[in-house]
Amino acid sequence: MSGPVRQHTYRRRHRLRLAREYAAVSRARLKKVEHPLVVQARITDQPEPRLGLSIGRRVGNAVARNAVKRRLREAFRLMKQDIPRPPGGGNYDLVVSASAHELLGTGEYRARIERALAAIHRVAVRREQADEAN
Repeated sequence: MSGPVRQHTYRRRHRLRLAREYAAVSRARLKKVEHPLVVQARITDQPEPRLGLSIGRRVGNAVARNAVKRRLREAFRLMKQDIPRPPGGGNYDLVVSASAHELLGTGEYRARIERALAAIHRVAVRREQADEAN
């Protein structure tokens, strides 16, 4: 076997755990809605992208909420190697929230997160270019 092997793991270092980390993502004001998901992002100096989930009771009972969270974590695990790097280096911290909806497949959640993140990345690049111009 030659060449590096891509690791698709989801470990503790890939999670947002503290309330202040979630608050910092919210304050960054990089947000995109891809129904039924709301994806918020913040540029950090972390070595890898991180994910935080905020799934409220309106999504359904505990079984339904946990199913949504499992699929969102799996979608993130599969796509985290392909997440674009923000301008100026670093990585993104993401917080994904969901409104009430029928359970989707992992691939559909991944596609929606990728679309939202692509839009967020475009905004981050424009902000960086505007900061350089000033």
